[in-house]
Amino acid sequence: MRKLALVLLTACGPAAATPADDAGADVSGDTSFGFGDGSVEAGVFTLATGVEPNVLAIAGDSVLIDEVNDIKRCSRAGCSDSPTLLVDSNALGAQIFGVAVDTTNAYFASAPPMRIGQCGLGGCGDKPAIIFSDAPDAATIFPSESVAVAGGFVHWVVGGRVVRCATSGCNQPSTLVTFASSGGGNITTDGTNLYWTDGATQVFSCPVAGCSQPTLLAVGQAGPVLITTDALNVYWTIGNNLQSIVACDVSGCNGVPTVIATSQPNPAGIVADGKNIYWTIPFDKPPPYPPSQHTGRVMKCSVYTCNDVPIVVADKQNEPSGIALDQASVYFGNVLDHTVIRVTPK
Repeated sequence: MRKLALVLLTACGPAAATPADDAGADVSGDTSFGFGDGSVEAGVFTLATGVEPNVLAIAGDSVLIDEVNDIKRCSRAGCSDSPTLLVDSNALGAQIFGVAVDTTNAYFASAPPMRIGQCGLGGCGDKPAIIFSDAPDAATIFPSESVAVAGGFVHWVVGGRVVRCATSGCNQPSTLVTFASSGGGNITTDGTNLYWTDGATQVFSCPVAGCSQPTLLAVGQAGPVLITTDALNVYWTIGNNLQSIVACDVSGCNGVPTVIATSQPNPAGIVADGKNIYWTIPFDKPPPYPPSQHTGRVMKCSVYTCNDVPIVVADKQNEPSGIALDQASVYFGNVLDHTVIRVTPK
């Protein structure tokens, strides 16, 4: 199951201010780290090394790093090669996917069997609470590769349903709403509404409080996969390999989303802050691989005036994947370099 680098918005409020820029490893003099104009700029720091940063999420003054096999925490001021281990998949005997946070805890899914785990942001002694676990011999239906936390529930998408489990635990997840698809796409939230793709052609929304039927934001989309929101708009990727990034007002767009950018080689993660949308491109060419190393990019574009002319935040990256934002900085992970980078200003 391919790992998708989604950054999940939760109901935990705005991020705190970025730590001082004199922390972390300064790589501004490293000429292997490039920018769109060919220069190397100050304000670039290596927060962590020796990690596999597939998915990133901001949690208070830390960055959570989902490595598929575990979840680690690193201060936004940097942690060098010593991030704190929160969850180890060896203790679960299953792959970890998707991470979301509220004000006190991190939540994740793992399978098979399907489990939802919880770990305090300060740590849980590598012994996460399992708030839901399917029967060990159950025929696991792999859900979306993301989870979203809002209203005291963890939500995910599976088999044409949005299901949820209370953050305090549940015997079985309850169905919030069903939709006309057998697929299971990805899900995000702004704390008020949930937004998700079906992985096939459709994008939906529903209030966290529930709905008799979801709002269909768009149909006829060519394989919508990654999805994020800034509480003003919803953004998702469409297409195979060379993809487009599109936007729709959270209240709807008459089924016709606005095109932000086209011909993006297989984006791995997207996130937005109300002014710009940011995404990672692992390599300069879409599959089939083998790709060329150090050809990845981190991109951004205004959510209002992009006109399909995105800006390069950083190039010459080595498979950038996970991406996250706070008020001042953009964070991204280079999978093949095993690093997490912070760029300030974003």
